[in-house]
Amino acid sequence: MTVNLEQYSALNGLLAGYFHQDYDLFGETIEDVALCYKQEASPEKVVQACLEMDKFVAEFGPRSAAVFKENWGSFNPAAGGYTIPEFFEALKRVLLE
Repeated sequence: MTVNLEQYSALNGLLAGYFHQDYDLFGETIEDVALCYKQEASPEKVVQACLEMDKFVAEFGPRSAAVFKENWGSFNPAAGGYTIPEFFEALKRVLLE
């Protein structure tokens, strides 16, 4: 299922812009990449991305991994041992500090 990227524009900016096959250009860990995004994005975009993470999990629930893969599949949080909700929680911990 393709996500309506207009409804998830801030999340798409984070994932498509930073969490892609070359994500390691921004850091060695997920936390490093999230910090890079946090330094470059406006505070409003950071908060909006976090709200959209919650919305995504609420909307897609058990299908969130499949929907994530279909839309941002060049990065796989499961390779790091994360479910999509766990991945988003890890991002939010860094972004909202």
